[in-house]
Amino acid sequence: MFAGLMIAPRRLFAFLSIVAIGSVAAAQQQDVVKLAERLNKKAMDDYDMLEFDSAAQTLQGALGKLREEGKDETPTAARVHVSLGMVYIAGLKDRNRGVQQFVDALKIDGTIKLDPERATPELQDAFDEAVKQVGPALKTTPPPAEGETKEEGETKEEGEQAQPPPPPKEPPGTVHGLQHNSVDEAKLGQDVTIHAQLGSDVSASRLFLFYRGFGQEDYVSIPMNVGPNGDWVGVIPGDAVQGKTVQYYIEARDSRGRPAVASGSATSPYIISVVGNGPAAGPAKGEENPLAFMAKKKVVGPVDRGYGRLFVNLMIGTGGGVEFAGNQYEVAYQYFNPNGVIGQGRLVPLSVAHTGFALSPLHGAVEIGVNINRHIALSLIGRFEGTLINNADSVQSYADLNMAPPLGQGSGTSRAPGAAAGMLRFRYTFGEGRLRPSIHVGLGGGQIRHVLDVSGPASTDPAHPLVDYATFAQYGNTDPNDPKSWPQPPPMNDVCAGHHDNCWDTISVGFVLASVGASLSYDLVKWVNGGFGLIADFDMIGAFSDQTGLQFDFQIGVGAHFL
Repeated sequence: MFAGLMIAPRRLFAFLSIVAIGSVAAAQQQDVVKLAERLNKKAMDDYDMLEFDSAAQTLQGALGKLREEGKDETPTAARVHVSLGMVYIAGLKDRNRGVQQFVDALKIDGTIKLDPERATPELQDAFDEAVKQVGPALKTTPPPAEGETKEEGETKEEGEQAQPPPPPKEPPGTVHGLQHNSVDEAKLGQDVTIHAQLGSDVSASRLFLFYRGFGQEDYVSIPMNVGPNGDWVGVIPGDAVQGKTVQYYIEARDSRGRPAVASGSATSPYIISVVGNGPAAGPAKGEENPLAFMAKKKVVGPVDRGYGRLFVNLMIGTGGGVEFAGNQYEVAYQYFNPNGVIGQGRLVPLSVAHTGFALSPLHGAVEIGVNINRHIALSLIGRFEGTLINNADSVQSYADLNMAPPLGQGSGTSRAPGAAAGMLRFRYTFGEGRLRPSIHVGLGGGQIRHVLDVSGPASTDPAHPLVDYATFAQYGNTDPNDPKSWPQPPPMNDVCAGHHDNCWDTISVGFVLASVGASLSYDLVKWVNGGFGLIADFDMIGAFSDQTGLQFDFQIGVGAHFL
């Protein structure tokens, strides 16, 4: 008898404990629903105050808490989805994600509507589009209220009508456009499987999944494949599911690689929130991997390079170089008589006495090339120079000297206005982000002109003034100081007359050019297969021929890569 008295309280205590635990769990779930409702109200208050980012984060957090407690198929969850769709469309200008949120809400509660106080024509149009996407799967009765769902195994009350079975899944032929249910959350380090359906009304033959991990600049593209159930399937690998978020979007392309339709975009992607403190386990033992038929490797589609096949750079710059002793000026000639004997003097080209630095004031460059892959490129670059500050030219024309101009000369000995050159470049680029350094080598031909100051005693010596090529051509090999050798007394065609203290002449080097240098480009705007931005370029050019020199160019400009 005493034993029976001892057992009964134990059983009663166990029963009361089970009831208490169940009550606490139910209260916790109810608290989650109430919390989600409060978060939804706070988010919409932020929405009214135009704090759209804050509203979106609050609503995403509410959906996460509902999902954790298994309350993501409740009327509260549907209302949160509708609110998030409004924030995406009216606030963040992301229609694709907004429509998807409306679709998620309608799949839970087909009777849900927009808040009439906040509805706009734009929002209503997006909501109507979501209704069309849900189609026959639209539920015409609201889901049971929170707390009214039945536990597994619970029998129906007497007289309770059985719920009709869910409508059968539409066959692939009835899908319209590109349909995709977004993935909002993933575990840290775990592969994320992305599903999509492509309607027969879309003239596309391939689907591509674009994704980028937290902190990455460029998207990685992989082709999606048709899975066993007819859906298109792609996998974001676990090594990209790091940090706080992963971004992705889907694009369908035709047989020629042209975009046909997309879900999301590079500038308005879907965002997956990464949760967890460590890599999640793979599929449970015995669980079928829906992508077992696919090789798990990153593949870049042939039309989804991300770096652009062609590129064009327009630059302007300045520079200078080294002129070696003995290089000859182009305009100025001077009397030379080392022995001082009349009849032995000659007019000779003025030349550089000592190796030194020379200016190359202004030039422009146009570079057109092709990217062989993400790192290697070939291009043609044209360099067009303006000498600008040189003023060594003839005072008199050849006509004034009663002589025909030599072959290749104009009416007088004119200063050179510039120079042109072209080279074939081989470039290697490091990195694939917005900021891309590169190195390059080149080979080509053309001229580079340096400008040097020829003012000083040589130009002001009255006995031996600087004269031009016309005077040299007239005297030939005669001594201008020996009147007996003159065929007739000609005038001396002075160079820099009246400004001998500020006289600049040019020296031409080339025609064989070789270069080595480095560039730094930054994309201000990026798109799937290219971008537009700024470029800075440094080039060291060696010029070889009758006259050898060295040139250093620095140039900046704009560039684009595309296709």
